Amino acid sequence: MTLKEVKKRDVYIKNVVINAVYKLTMMLIPVYLIAVIFSFITISNIASLGMTLMWGAAAFYVYNLIFTNLLFNSVKKEAQAAS
Repeated sequence: MTLKEVKKRDVYIKNVVINAVYKLTMMLIPVYLIAVIFSFITISNIASLGMTLMWGAAAFYVYNLIFTNLLFNSVKKEAQAAS
């Protein structure tokens, strides 16, 4: 495998990760909006639901960001080892 092919594959993997994170972010925008709106409502039950949604969405986003990067890095290392 030539250096040019390795660079192309690395760029492709990076684009896949960026697209996956972008799609995830676009899907979570409504959840973020609902969480912010619910957080500032004066009814305490709905406000606590809003804060729970906010923390849950943030934890979900961070978890998926870390998991996606680790997954693609391990796949890349395995592909380099096989070459």
